[in-house]
Amino acid sequence: MTTSSAPTVSQIERGAKRFGYTVAAAVNGVMIWVAHNIVEWDVFGWLTAEFDKLLPWLTVSFVVGIVLNLVYVGDDSVPIKSPGQIISSIVALVVTIRTLTVFPFDFSTYDFNYAVPLRIALWVAIVGIVIGAFAEANKLAKHHESASGT
Repeated sequence: MTTSSAPTVSQIERGAKRFGYTVAAAVNGVMIWVAHNIVEWDVFGWLTAEFDKLLPWLTVSFVVGIVLNLVYVGDDSVPIKSPGQIISSIVALVVTIRTLTVFPFDFSTYDFNYAVPLRIALWVAIVGIVIGAFAEANKLAKHHESASGT
């Protein structure tokens, strides 16, 4: 007779996290395809051909997301994940700044100038990304201190 024990909560949580990281990696892969085709599909009339200047940056961002999520499938401990989150934040910062400089959006056919709130949202995102990167660096430093006993 074989006996088996039910999985523990931590095993279930770890499995759920691994599944989530795998899904996130797959979604990033799909987003590469979407980003490279969205201008051609002409779904959004406010997206200009200038979007092509943003594509390399978006592609790098999605590839970084894929790689990091696949790494997290194997190990998402603080010493691994925090540097990954900082790298991800730096890439997001570059992409967001590049989006502001290229600004591949044209809202001239609309009654309301959506460019202003979009630019404000991008600046708010920049502030949030920087705060998040510093918070993650702080988390990593605290982990390092506790792990080294200092």
